[in-house]
Amino acid sequence: MNSKLMLILVICFIAVHAQNTLECDFCTDAIKRFVNSLPKERSESEVQEAVNKACDDIPEFAAQLCKDFMGKHGPEIVQGIMNNEQPETICERMDICTQ
Repeated sequence: MNSKLMLILVICFIAVHAQNTLECDFCTDAIKRFVNSLPKERSESEVQEAVNKACDDIPEFAAQLCKDFMGKHGPEIVQGIMNNEQPETICERMDICTQ
């Protein structure tokens, strides 16, 4: 394999890995902030309501993307929070983070 092609492959690999790491970091940080915004003693219905309202304060240009994401992953987030799982575990279950 020529050295230019090898360099391009290495750069692509690093870019993909960095993107995945960035997405994972964003997910775990968002889950941590979300959990910290909830009361310590919380019911499943309170968590579900908070998940349903999570996109209300998002700027309009990103609101639909947020709603789609929460529609797809909301139940996993609620389940993880109710099971007192670490944010990393929740994000791994959603295939945003890798083990």
